[in-house]
Amino acid sequence: MITPAPTLAAVWLSTIKRPSPIFVLLIVAAGASAAVAWNDDLRGGRTYAVFAFVLLGWIISLCLHEFAHARTAFAAECRPLDDKYPLLAP
Repeated sequence: MITPAPTLAAVWLSTIKRPSPIFVLLIVAAGASAAVAWNDDLRGGRTYAVFAFVLLGWIISLCLHEFAHARTAFAAECRPLDDKYPLLAP
């Protein structure tokens, strides 16, 4: 029996590894800064919380952008020398 070749999406999804603890920490910190910025009871801490939220959001989006580059190269069978690639780690 001939097995069909896997699709690009199947190959892409089959190699997903879990995100690094640093990336998870960035997500948690962004959520916490959003919660602090949303709270109406703070006096002056809101500006810093909004700044932290925007900065962390930019870092997270940069991580996801570069991860997409790595996943695309991996799907195109551009393999590195080590097997730790690609990881979602800042």
